[in-house]
Parts: sequence; C-alpha cells; structure tokens
Amino acid sequence: MADFSEEKAPSGIRFWKLVALALASGLLLAATIPVKGIPWLMLLALVPLLAAEEIIHRNRKAYRTGAFFLLSVITFMVWGLFGSWWLKNAHWFGAFSAVLVNTLLMAVSFQLFHGGRKVFRKDAPAYSFLLAVWIAMEFFHHHWDLTYPWYSLGNVFSAHPAWIQWYEYTGVLGGSLWLLVANILVWHLLKCRFFPMGRRPLNPWFIALLLSWVLLPPAFSVVRYATYFRPAPKEAAQQQGFEVVLVQPNNDPYTEQYSIDPRTAVGNFLQLAGPLLSDETRFVVGPESMIQENIWEGHFDRSPSIDSLAQYVRQHPEITVITGASSFKMLRKGDPVTVSTRQLDPAFLYAFESNFGVPAAELSGYYDAYNLGFAIDRTGITGLTHKSKLVAGVERMPFKKYLSALVGDLALDMGGTIGTLATDDSRFVFRHNPSGIHYGVAICYESVFGEFFADFVRNGARMMFIITNDGWWGNTPGHRQHNAFASIRAIETRRDIARSANTGISCFINQRGDVLQPTPYWKSAAITGTIVPNSKITFYVRYGDYIGRIAAFVAFALWLVRIGYGLVPAGKRRSR
Repeated sequence: MADFSEEKAPSGIRFWKLVALALASGLLLAATIPVKGIPWLMLLALVPLLAAEEIIHRNRKAYRTGAFFLLSVITFMVWGLFGSWWLKNAHWFGAFSAVLVNTLLMAVSFQLFHGGRKVFRKDAPAYSFLLAVWIAMEFFHHHWDLTYPWYSLGNVFSAHPAWIQWYEYTGVLGGSLWLLVANILVWHLLKCRFFPMGRRPLNPWFIALLLSWVLLPPAFSVVRYATYFRPAPKEAAQQQGFEVVLVQPNNDPYTEQYSIDPRTAVGNFLQLAGPLLSDETRFVVGPESMIQENIWEGHFDRSPSIDSLAQYVRQHPEITVITGASSFKMLRKGDPVTVSTRQLDPAFLYAFESNFGVPAAELSGYYDAYNLGFAIDRTGITGLTHKSKLVAGVERMPFKKYLSALVGDLALDMGGTIGTLATDDSRFVFRHNPSGIHYGVAICYESVFGEFFADFVRNGARMMFIITNDGWWGNTPGHRQHNAFASIRAIETRRDIARSANTGISCFINQRGDVLQPTPYWKSAAITGTIVPNSKITFYVRYGDYIGRIAAFVAFALWLVRIGYGLVPAGKRRSR
C-alpha cells in the first residue's frame, strides 16, 4: 500500500467543502439501504469521509478541535435518518434514539481512528486501527442494552443472497470487514492519482490487490450459489422434508392484536390454515404474540386459547402448531429476583390461589412477563422459548439495573405487555415427536443477530422457524429489511427457514437465502411449502463472530498503544 505520511495536503480548503464531502458519504450510504438500494455503492461510500479526514489530519492547525467528529456525525446522521425514519411509526422517541445512538457510535469509531493518526505514523497501522475499532463497534452493538445492528455494513447485500454465500464462513461481520477494506483501498487509489498530497505512479500490485479484494468474494459466492444443494439426509422423512403451512392473520397491532377475543384470534388463524392442509402437512405456524390472554406458565391447561389449539391437534394428530403468546410466570419464595421481575398487588396472590390452587403462602409476590414461542401437538406442549433479544425501550428498559431507582420501569407503550421482559439464558430447541428432528423457533428481533441465531443450530436445530410481528412500522422499508436479514441467517447457518409474520412478510427461505412465496403486506394470507432439515454445521456456526472478537482484541491492544503515547511528555513525542 502506498504511504504518503510525509506529504502535505493543500491548506486553505474551506470547511464547507469538507461538509460537502461528509454529506456525500452520508448520501452514498443512504443509497445502499436494503432492500431497494444499490449495495455496490458501499464499496466506496466512505471514501469522501476518508478524504475529509486526510485533509484535516494534514492541516490540524487549520481546523478547530472536533472538526472531524462533526463531519462524522453529519455522515452517519444522514445515513441514520434515511435508514430508520420508519421507526417513527412505532414511536417517534424510539426513532430518534436509534438514529442518535447509532450516529454517535459510528462517529466515535471514526474519531478514535482520527485521533490515533497522531500515534500511528504509517498508513497501514492507522487504517488497521480503523478496521479494528469499527468491527469491534459492530460486534459490541450486538450485545449491549441498546443493541440495534441494523447498520452493520454487511447487511447491505441482504436482498442479494447470490453475492454473499461466503457468509457461511464469516457471518455478517465478514461482509462489514470486506466493505471497509474496499473503501480504504479505493481511497488510496484515488489519493495516489488525484490528490495533490499523493500523486504517484500507479502500482500494478496495488491494482491487483484492489481488484482481487473486490471481485474474488462475489465470484466465489456466485459459484457457490449455483452449485449449492441442500444436503439430503439418509432418513426418508428427512429426504422428503416437512410440509409447512404458514399463516398471516393480519391483525392490526394498534387496534386488533390486543383487543380481539383470544378464541376468535385462534379461530381465524385455524380457518386461514384449513384450506391448505393436506395429509402431508406436519406444521402449522402462526406469528409472534398471536395469543393475547393472561396465560400463566405452569398452568397452560387453564388457557382457553391453548385449549382450542389442543382440540385442533387432537383432530389432526400428525400436525404440530407453532405460534406465539404473551405469558407470565409466578415466582415462588426462594426464586431469584432479577431486573425483569415485577411486583404484584398482595390481593392478587389470593386470587391466584383461588384460580390455580397454589397456596399464597408459597408465593413471593413477584412475577415475570415473557414474549413466548411454543409448539403443541397431540401429546401436549412440546417446547417453550422466550424472546431473549429484546427491543430497547419497548421490551426492556436499557441499563435498568442502574437506572431503575431513578426512572422506574420506563418503557414505550406500543400495546400489549410492556416493560422489561424476562429472557432465557440458553437457546432451547424443540423436538418434532414423530420424526425426532430438532428445530428452533426465533422470535422477531432475534432473527437480526447472527451469533444468537446460530446458537439454536449449535444446540441441535436442523431447521428454523421465525415468528414475528412487523406491523408496528407500517408499509415501510422496515419490515422488508427485517425479512431480508433472515436470508443472511439462512446462509450463515445453512438452514431452511419458515417465517410467519402477523402482517407480512411471511415466506419460506431456503439454505441459499432465496426468499420463496413472499406474502403481500397488510393482507390475510396462508401459504404452504416444504422445509428440509440439514445437520451440517457451518464454519460460522461453529466459531460464531470470531471476526468481532479478534477485532475487539486488536482494537484494545492498539488503544493501549494510543494511551501510552498520551502518557509520554509532549516534548518527547514524535507527532505528525
């Protein structure tokens, strides 16, 4: 890589021109937004911002402290506003918070790189620091209380599965790394040819490196896509796959979802599925939160909705029903109290004793609320899972452990059960009793997180179901992006996916990431298809987000170098 560390940038470039460069990067990033964006623009979308950084870096005395941070904020704010404006349909404060938090995280990542240029005098370590910090930031954004990884760079190809088959080895963070390196290489090429501080003859080896980096992964992917076939297990039932009916009830989450009579909701669900049932149907799948009544875990036999489903599967003994509900769990004395635990009115304990036969003296006076996914067949409930990647501000108050004393259990009211929900520590897999095949059920937001989703497969899932409700956002890019991200999960894990959404998009996704039979938004619908189990464990499933962990380690090590530099007396520093 060419290095121009001793060259000088032209002085006197007005700041508004740098603002124009920052805006250009923001608009290029916005033009890549799935699913209708132009993802290849991401190969150079950050180049204008990198150019602005170079100019400020070489003329630090000409610009005020914080100038580059402001430019970074402009770039990522533009991207954020175009990318997540649709969140306002759920709650304006949620949209504002998501854009602000993501903007600051990304701007801080670039600012750390910019500040590190004082220490890392050569381009190679300086840009390595940028790579490490950015990928570590994306990795971190998958795991904290304000998690919202919608802006991971590697997501931009989610609607084009033929180009990202190599994600089965790297996951989405591998795509982010590929795109960020491409931006740095393109910037160095432009700097070499057109910028006054770096006009040098083109190095043919550098051109070869750039072309190889940009072209080889997609080329490999296209070949892999064309030649991939679903591994056929030996068992006859697995070879044939499982016929699945997906139901899209289309209950308006703002007016119907939480007010419709539970038995009516179940009746409508089964009525939609009925015409598509055949002797080969093995699963009927409904969306997240289809059942809305006071279901208490450990007492499912007292639920009218579950009783309706139990009668249905007794009449259709070959069928397993998968769907979602809101549920509650009463805590007994001695059960641990967590940040999600809620306190009951003491009078309720005696009502609970009367209804369920549990002595009030055994109860602690606390309970947990869940977003529940479950399966039921003629033998009863065969599996339970609780949504464990929660939407910040709606299903979980961020940093509640530290802030609850100040603000209580604050949450945005979008209908249904609000406040901090309880979660599972592990990803539970279900067993299909007739065949013995294990499968996983991911609930809504859980399908956005690659490593989390892969945990179901590590625990034995050979096929996956997603149950979701995307109606909060309206007919906007939000629900289309959410569906497209499931294609990445199919590639990462090489699992067939059946996706049921309350208001769309419901579909089947094969192991290559192809979306099959997508239903229209905001229409009641039911579709039937076949999913085939796969027992293969991909490299990504085996090792997870190893790229993020390596990046975090490298970023931390380089940051220690940066801190050490700050401890050196100013007179002894070799600053650029």
